[in-house]
Formats: sequence, structure tokens, C-alpha cells
Amino acid sequence: MLLKSGYTLIELLITVTILTILVTTGVTAYGRAAEIQAIKSDTEKIIEVITRAQKTATSGKVDCTETFGPYLGERLTTSIGSRSITVTSTCQNGNGETHNYDLNSFTFATANTIIFRPLNQGINTGATSTQNLDFTNGNATYRIEIERSGTLKSLGKISL
Repeated sequence: MLLKSGYTLIELLITVTILTILVTTGVTAYGRAAEIQAIKSDTEKIIEVITRAQKTATSGKVDCTETFGPYLGERLTTSIGSRSITVTSTCQNGNGETHNYDLNSFTFATANTIIFRPLNQGINTGATSTQNLDFTNGNATYRIEIERSGTLKSLGKISL
């Protein structure tokens, strides 16, 4: 009697099952890694924009010209559901340059207006001592806290 070499159906099913488990695990891990990178990227971008606005205001070197009056600082604004941060040089009688910065993966969960005052005069956070910039990807909300002194704190995830 001649024996044929090959794999049994059970061996093939076990192999396919193991491969399915490995591929599923890999895809899930990749998706999570991509999400973590998006969080880091957008958080760093927000902090970079805030820091740039603070430095511009601190230097007080924005030319508002005689038409617009004295320089009052840099105004940072966000809107709920928007992906962009707007930074505007603010003068007494009008506005100077405006710059928009877009996030890659998140939208803002809060509307904010923060004015960084010139020459180390701190920031205008309104009635509170801190201002929170909350941003979300639909799965979770993350927060960056700005204190009246200008100190930034990335608080990470604040809700699911």
C-alpha cells in the first residue's frame, strides 16, 4: 500500500486559526499604535502653537502701525468641532497678522479665547486661574491646561 504525504484537515484548520489570531492581534496593535501617535502629534502641535504665541507676545515686537494702535498681545482662539487653532496679533484698534494651524486627527471639544499679553504680563484666562483646551477624537477627550502665569500642562486623557 502506497502512503501519500500531506496535511490533514485538522492540521490545516489549526494553522489557519493560529494565523487568524496572529493577524488580528497585529492589526489591533497597529491601530492602537497609530492612535497613540496621533494623540502625541496633535498634543505637541497644540503646545508648539501656544509656545510660539507666548514667545511672540513676550517679545512685544509686533508692528501694529499707527493705524491699529499699540500692541496688546497674541489672541489664540478655538471653536467646538473645529480642527484649527487661530492666532491673531491683536492691536488696540484692530488686528495684525492671523495664522491658522490645523490638527491632524482631533477636533476641539471647547471654545477658547486666550490672550497672551506682551512683555511678560501673563495671559488673560478670563475669570478662572486656568484655561483648558480640550480636544477629542470621538473615542476620548484630552486636555492641555494653561495657567494664568503661562505654564502649560498636558493632562492627557480626561474622559472616555
